[in-house]
Amino acid sequence: MRNRGVALTRAVRYLGRTVTGVVQQWARGVPLVLLAALALVPPAAAESIPRADRTSAAELGLQPGERLGEERIQGLYRSALALWAAGEADAAARRLMAIEAAVVREGDIEARKVLLKAEEKVIQELAGASLEVLVPMADLHHDVYRRHIEQGERRHLLLTAHARGMARDLAVLYERHAGSDAARVVAARILVSLAGYLLDSSQHLLAGQLLTLAVSYD
Repeated sequence: MRNRGVALTRAVRYLGRTVTGVVQQWARGVPLVLLAALALVPPAAAESIPRADRTSAAELGLQPGERLGEERIQGLYRSALALWAAGEADAAARRLMAIEAAVVREGDIEARKVLLKAEEKVIQELAGASLEVLVPMADLHHDVYRRHIEQGERRHLLLTAHARGMARDLAVLYERHAGSDAARVVAARILVSLAGYLLDSSQHLLAGQLLTLAVSYD
């Protein structure tokens, strides 16, 4: 039984790496759509985009221990998305991690709710302009999740779970509203990749839930 479990984990991880690459290739054609959607946001609502190597809270213009309101979080989130759309994928992921870490201290459930509400508001606005922006946004949160895992997820359990939840919810939202065969395939592939990381960390129940959902799409 154990050997079967190891084989399954390896198979899903392989699929996860493969399908994530496919999703990323597909998503590279979307930045112009995302930029166009971001352009619809009033200039005052967006934060200025920093140099690609700036990712610390101080370099985001935040004071130590500063509590961010929803509007400020939304502006910072849009700036991370704008970096991604400009082709700065690594900088976008690092910036988003810095933003979320500045908002949510480990164990602060209420702060996580504020972060989620702020990011969901931006998602609703951008998706209203084009559903296709949901895929690169899911890809960005997936990348943040992968980085948390590689850095040791126990350091930031709440943020790791948040990143995974965002990637999952964006994939589900895209499949639900796009409703095409292509959307179902893309969503399923994102879910399979997330499940692979969960299997790696022996979170079999959560992995099974994602795989069951992915199979229902494919």
